[in-house]
Amino acid sequence: MSRVAILTLPPTENYGGILQCFALKNYLESFGYDVEVINLGKKNLSVAKSVVKSALKFIPFQNINNYKSD
Repeated sequence: MSRVAILTLPPTENYGGILQCFALKNYLESFGYDVEVINLGKKNLSVAKSVVKSALKFIPFQNINNYKSD
């Protein structure tokens, strides 16, 4: 069974984000994936941004050189 991790930003007061994460988790599980949701929290927001930025480097044809983070 393949394992998948969903990296989320803090979902507090953002019901759309919570629903989106829930829907994606259920969708992936319906295909037989073992899904883990990772909520980094507000303190680790800079860590989340660096993880996402480094993960984007592995997607073909992506140009993240001009990516600007807050």
